[in-house]
Amino acid sequence: MSNLKNIKNNSTDAHRLLKMVGLEVLDTMKIKNYSFGMKKKISLAQALIGEPRLLFLDEPTSGVDPESIINIQKLIVDLNKKGTTIFLTSHNLNEIEKICTSIAILKGGHIDLCGSITDIRKSFCKNITVTIKADIPSDISDISEFVVTKMVNSNKNVFTFKVDSEEEIAYIITQIVNKKGSIYSVTQNSITLEEIFLK
Repeated sequence: MSNLKNIKNNSTDAHRLLKMVGLEVLDTMKIKNYSFGMKKKISLAQALIGEPRLLFLDEPTSGVDPESIINIQKLIVDLNKKGTTIFLTSHNLNEIEKICTSIAILKGGHIDLCGSITDIRKSFCKNITVTIKADIPSDISDISEFVVTKMVNSNKNVFTFKVDSEEEIAYIITQIVNKKGSIYSVTQNSITLEEIFLK
């Protein structure tokens, strides 16, 4: 692969790349004897020869064990932080959601949606649902307009709010704190890429 790229690469460079992708094998072992997951890793190592600034990766974690998936995802994120632009195709929408900054969804061979994950979520979700577990005084008139449900869980009040923006979440939290309330958890329930894809 180094020859195809017209790049000089020695055994030290090769071992460094193999270590980056989490592949440590005997030099005498032929590639045809590698498992599918090992071949995926070596193809990624080959793609990294010469420290390219642009990478195209097709399903880089398919057929790879869970620990290696985490390592490869971290490697992709680290490469991007160092300035490498990466185009990644994957059917694993959870993975895309975790590591990509911008996405394009293909349907029927055409780009159906394109943009940042945040912007795409906003276009599909007119309201944000937030669940807050808190101890607050019974007087919640300042935030009552946002309350959808209230229930008691382990002696703590669990409120579900619907808001139009993240600024309103900050407002609700501020009002609870101003009333000397105690907040134990805040969970924002976002629409997933899987749900968007199926719409």
